Amino acid sequence: MIETLREILAPDFLLHNSVMASLVVGFVCPLVGMFFVLRRAVFLGVALPQVSSAGIALAFWLHAVGIHVLGHDETERGTALVGSAVFTALALVALALSERRGRGLVEGRTGAVYALAAALAVLFTARNPSGESHVTSLLKGEIVAVADADLRLLTLVYAVVVLLVVGARRQLVLVSFDRDMAATLIRRPWLWDLLLYGLFGLTISIGVMIVGPLTLFGFLVLPVLAVRPWARGLLTLAIGASVLGGATALAGFAIAYRVDLPVGPTDVALGFALFAVSTAARRIRRC
Repeated sequence: MIETLREILAPDFLLHNSVMASLVVGFVCPLVGMFFVLRRAVFLGVALPQVSSAGIALAFWLHAVGIHVLGHDETERGTALVGSAVFTALALVALALSERRGRGLVEGRTGAVYALAAALAVLFTARNPSGESHVTSLLKGEIVAVADADLRLLTLVYAVVVLLVVGARRQLVLVSFDRDMAATLIRRPWLWDLLLYGLFGLTISIGVMIVGPLTLFGFLVLPVLAVRPWARGLLTLAIGASVLGGATALAGFAIAYRVDLPVGPTDVALGFALFAVSTAARRIRRC
């Protein structure tokens, strides 16, 4: 395993961009996923990547029938990014407005959005007159085929996400953990809610395009759930989850490369295994 790690971390490794993209997603996504856990909205972390996938499928369907969202010279990644970002933004606005009105069950609305997005992704893909298999492959995420431009975009956007999370951590934690207290301690808490939803949108719309919805959700939630029982505060939770996410990405890539498995599902399976071990160890300690 040590030799495998040395090989995949070498600058001249054929899949060097893929390793770097995996590490960026592994380190950053848990920082955002922590807020899903704090808000008790983990299911939202499932729904939004699926919404993003539906947006990608819609954008490619429109392109296939002659409607070009970025003009005739649009690139494949540009089409995917616009579709992902627009659909994710619309879903976030709808969910935020319904949450502010306080009507109905939050989990029910999120579940309905997930079901609709999953159905639309299949329908738009099925109606694509050309390249159905290509669109399906893109929706799954291709970590082993990350171009230089994709890696630069991912790194830049996720760096902005990290800076915003670190800079506004107090306000974001307040609006996520205790909204009543947030209303008394900070002005216009809805602005920080808006920022948080914007971070969700940025993280998911870019991440789904690079690694796919399944892998993205795994990195958003599993490292946070594994570290949470052992964390003594939000700072240790954030640092621990980020480090564990990065380690999972590196180890998962090494295992997948060594035994010829898909990288994304391997990362998710390894993340769940670590979560299961953490849960079992916590129960044993309590006995």
